[in-house]
Amino acid sequence: RYVTVSFHPTSIQTYSGVFEAIVENAAEGKNKILSFELRGEGTLPRVNVEKPTLKSKTGFPLLKFRKLMVGSSQTLPILLKNDGIIPAKMKLEWAFKDNEDFFCGALNDYQSLKPGESRTIEVKCQPSSIKKLEGELRLKVQDNSFEDCSIFVAGEGYMDDITFEGFGDEVENELN
Repeated sequence: RYVTVSFHPTSIQTYSGVFEAIVENAAEGKNKILSFELRGEGTLPRVNVEKPTLKSKTGFPLLKFRKLMVGSSQTLPILLKNDGIIPAKMKLEWAFKDNEDFFCGALNDYQSLKPGESRTIEVKCQPSSIKKLEGELRLKVQDNSFEDCSIFVAGEGYMDDITFEGFGDEVENELN
């Protein structure tokens, strides 16, 4: 006979039990009882912010863009990794942002990560005015609010009195 055993832990702890099957109408001896131990461990889904490695004053990951001339842009990655042993569903959403100068395409939809899997999310900063820019992305892990965290984004828009154009992508507004 085949038997299916399900395990649905209710907390993070180690569980154990004994499975015992008794054969009716069998002669006494070794073949009458089948007994073995079952063990399991409760866990929660986990997602870790691998990049950015820079931290804010409050200890949260900080995605810091370079000082950008108004109208130009820079894209930086956020690297997220499921460092747990079960699949995890996570999503990013804006907790706040000053304006529309930050763009992140992978927002508000839950994405699945297998154990050990990483995902890169790109965030773009394109200042539309001269000022410091701030925002906060919120990482939410489904079924584990303890893993939720903030990722701060910061940048600054500026404008020069004189600008040089046509140098290509490697050099921005610089003449030797």
